[in-house]
Amino acid sequence: MTENLLVSLNDIEEKEASWLVPQRMPKGQIIILAGDGGSGKTSCWCSLAAAISTGAQVFFDETPKEFFESEPQKVLFFSSEDSLEYVFDNTMTKLGLQGKAIMPFLVSFGCNIGGVTGTRVIDSWGQRILTIALSWVVPCASTWGVVGLISGTFFGGKAVFVILSLFAVAFLHIYITYKIFGRSLNKENDRTGLIMELPPYHKPHWKTLLGSVFNKMGSVLKRALSIIICISVIFWLLSYTPDGNVTNSIIYRIGTFIEPVTMFFGLPWQLFMAFVASAMGKESALGVMASLFNTAGIWGAIEGTSAVDTAALSTNLLSTISQPEALAFLFAFFFNMPCLMALAATAQETHSMKWTVRIALYYILSALILATIAYHVGCVIF
Repeated sequence: MTENLLVSLNDIEEKEASWLVPQRMPKGQIIILAGDGGSGKTSCWCSLAAAISTGAQVFFDETPKEFFESEPQKVLFFSSEDSLEYVFDNTMTKLGLQGKAIMPFLVSFGCNIGGVTGTRVIDSWGQRILTIALSWVVPCASTWGVVGLISGTFFGGKAVFVILSLFAVAFLHIYITYKIFGRSLNKENDRTGLIMELPPYHKPHWKTLLGSVFNKMGSVLKRALSIIICISVIFWLLSYTPDGNVTNSIIYRIGTFIEPVTMFFGLPWQLFMAFVASAMGKESALGVMASLFNTAGIWGAIEGTSAVDTAALSTNLLSTISQPEALAFLFAFFFNMPCLMALAATAQETHSMKWTVRIALYYILSALILATIAYHVGCVIF
């Protein structure tokens, strides 16, 4: 016999409602809070969760405060709000991009190489290149070692204003870059909206996954490291002397020869060489400055500790470089292309050497222009 599933309403006992919030939220029931976007639904639920979990009175509870009694209760708050891409979609649209472009920007704060490779989630080829061109301005972790040293050495307590000015100009740089490259890379008729698709989730096959990761990583590293090694060898040969005295090196002769030109940008030849080295890798600039500003020679800069003596470097910089020149270098260094590995990753992701070279030249030229402006502004201020 099958059990009778039909129940008469006469057989159902009426029970008094148990309220979580009197006359508003019954216990043990499903409640739907509906409203237009931005009307405060999420804020309302957050307030409810906070009040219930602490035993406080909910803001719309009409019970007089003198009669209100409640014990703290456990709350499981599960939020299924829009993803980060959706949240920033409207903001990124103003730059001709879609919400997916926000992730490469955030990843670039750690390493610009990750930001470049992260653009592959963007569907449009033009938007992908534009995102790379814009994300190059984001300072990676290696940038702050040099920026912190120079700004702290020359500007002391006012260094925070120098760093804020770098960020302010960075936002302006992003806008100008969008205006320059956006016309050809992301025409208004070719723009696409944000479409988020759920991928086919399945248990990963670790052998295939790791094999794919190492193959792609190896391809990028092979191209990038080959360029870095070649340029590093060239720089070492130019700076090598048997006695370690930099004044007897080829790079010293080249530097003193081009200094009349580099001073137009507000950069003595030593700082200009550090600027050039920063294109290979931001951390390279610190080693170059340590070798060129150290009176003990190139090898004396790292002798014994195998690390740069920042205290001695700061002293030597203060006795050689002026504040306007330091400010010019900060802007040139900050807005220079990230590194050769980021350049190689850009070529790998865009499959276009033409656009890779365009972006690199744009950043080098804009960095020198900004350095020139900063130098002349510094001459007026300091």
